[in-house]
Amino acid sequence: MSEAHQSESTTPVETAPSVSKSQLVRDLIVFQFKLFIDGLRDVILIPVSFVAGILSLLKPGKDAGSEFYEVVAFGKQTERSINLFEASERMQTSSDNDQIPELDGLVSDVERYMRDQYDKGQFDGVRNRLQGLIDTIDGRVRARKPTDSDRDESSS
Repeated sequence: MSEAHQSESTTPVETAPSVSKSQLVRDLIVFQFKLFIDGLRDVILIPVSFVAGILSLLKPGKDAGSEFYEVVAFGKQTERSINLFEASERMQTSSDNDQIPELDGLVSDVERYMRDQYDKGQFDGVRNRLQGLIDTIDGRVRARKPTDSDRDESSS
């Protein structure tokens, strides 16, 4: 083996630290339990946050949102408590430092794009087509609604 090739093969390769099988089983069971709890929390938070958001919107005055943001704060607290991905800390390597974009950043990018397109008037045609579609559907629904005289004839 050449010296250059030998030095390449003996270079430490970054590997994840090993764990025992019993630790893996424990982490697997705990992770499944946390996934269940996290999912249950999400199932509860979806309708609660929706109702809180509507209540916040219906609140008189300019200041709105306290109910909704209280639910969001509660969700953040429970997320920290659940600590769903705690087990991943056992296997961190230097490649884990590569940042994956957060969902909030992606949402902000899409929102910025949509606002730019709206400001340029790109959605005028879409808005007009959607309004026409809504009007068409509304007309068909109204045409299908039985009138009072129809109800009287069907009951006799």
